[in-house]
Amino acid sequence: MIKLVKVLHIHSDKKFLSETLRFQHENFDNTTALLSNEDIALDLNVAIVRFRLNFFTLKKVVSYSEGFDVVVLYDLDPIKIAIANALPKNIIIIWRFFGQELYMLDKQAYLSDLTKEINNITKTSFIKKVQISLSYRIKRQVYCLFFGYNFDLFQSISRISYMMVLFEEEYDFLCKKYTLPQYLPIPIGSIVLKTGNDVRDKILIGNSQNDFNNHFDVLRSLNEVDTSNVIIPLNYGSDSYYAERLKKEAKTQNVRVLDTFLSLPDYENLLSTCSAFVLNAYRQMAVGNIWIALQQGMKIYLNEKNLVYHIFKKHEIEVFTLEDFRKDIESGNTKISLATASKNIESFNFMISNSREKFSETLSELSTNND
Repeated sequence: MIKLVKVLHIHSDKKFLSETLRFQHENFDNTTALLSNEDIALDLNVAIVRFRLNFFTLKKVVSYSEGFDVVVLYDLDPIKIAIANALPKNIIIIWRFFGQELYMLDKQAYLSDLTKEINNITKTSFIKKVQISLSYRIKRQVYCLFFGYNFDLFQSISRISYMMVLFEEEYDFLCKKYTLPQYLPIPIGSIVLKTGNDVRDKILIGNSQNDFNNHFDVLRSLNEVDTSNVIIPLNYGSDSYYAERLKKEAKTQNVRVLDTFLSLPDYENLLSTCSAFVLNAYRQMAVGNIWIALQQGMKIYLNEKNLVYHIFKKHEIEVFTLEDFRKDIESGNTKISLATASKNIESFNFMISNSREKFSETLSELSTNND
C-alpha cells in the first residue's frame, strides 16, 4: 500500500492560496496554513488551518509542521526563513520563489535613475524611522533569545531541497549570483485568446505602486500626448513616499489612478478594455499580469533589461520595448493584430508545455521516496 505524502503549504498572502492546488496528486495529502490576522472567507478544496501573527506564531507553526513529510513555503519572508531553519532535517522543504527574496538584496540595480532620485527625497521623519527599526529589531531579538530562531536567509536556502521558479532561464541567471536549491518549474497552464482587440483604447502602466515598476520614466513619455486613456494600478503594494509622489504626478498628467483593489474577474474585465500593457521593470515581476495581457490580445511593452523580454523573444512571443512605446504612443499604434495575438498565445503555450510534465515527475519522485 502506497503511503500518502503529507504536504503542508504555508502562505502569508491570500492571493496565492490557490497555488496549493498545483500539488493535487493521487499520493499527496495537502493542508494549507495561512499566517494572517485578517479574517477572510476561504474556498479551497483542501484542509485549511490559520495562525494568528504574534510572538508565538513561529513556535506553533514549526510544531505543527513536524507532522508533515513536505513543507512548501510561499515566499521566503523572515517568518518562513526562521521556519525553514527550524524544521527537522527529515522534512523536505520546497520554496516557491516570489522574486523579492533575492532581487531586494541588490535592489538599486533594478531601479532607474529617476526612481532612485524620487526615493532619495523622503518625508519620513528620522524619529519614525528609528521607531520602525527598533520595533522590528525588538521582535527579532525576542524570537532569537526566547525561542532560538535563526533568521539567516542563506542558511535557510541551504536547508531547502527545491526552488520553484517560473522560468529556467531566470533560475540560471540567479545561480550565477547565489548557490540555490534544485530547480523545480512552476507548472503553468495553457491559455486561450479570450477576445479580439478592435474596440480597445486604454493603456495600462505597471502592476502596482511598487517602485520596481519605474513608473516615472514611462510618465515622461506621456508629456505631450493625450493621457485620458492611460491607467496606473496603484491598488496593490505598500504605501510609500514613492507611491505618494506617483499619485500626484499621475493627477498632474491627467492619468487615471486605480486605487481600489479589484477581484481577479474585475481586473480581467478592466484589461479587456485595454490595448496595451507597459511594464518598465528591470527584473522579472508581474508575470501574472502579462499572462492576462496575452489572453486579452494586448500589445506588451517591456524594458530590455528585463529577462522576461528576452525569454519571450527567444520563444517568438512578440513583445515590444519602451522605446517602441514612446514612438507608438505618439502615432497611436498601441495595438497588435488579432493574428499576432493568436500567434503569441500559440508560442506561449509551446514555451510552457514541459513545465507541467517536469513538475509532475518531481511529485511522483517525492511520492516514491516517501513510500
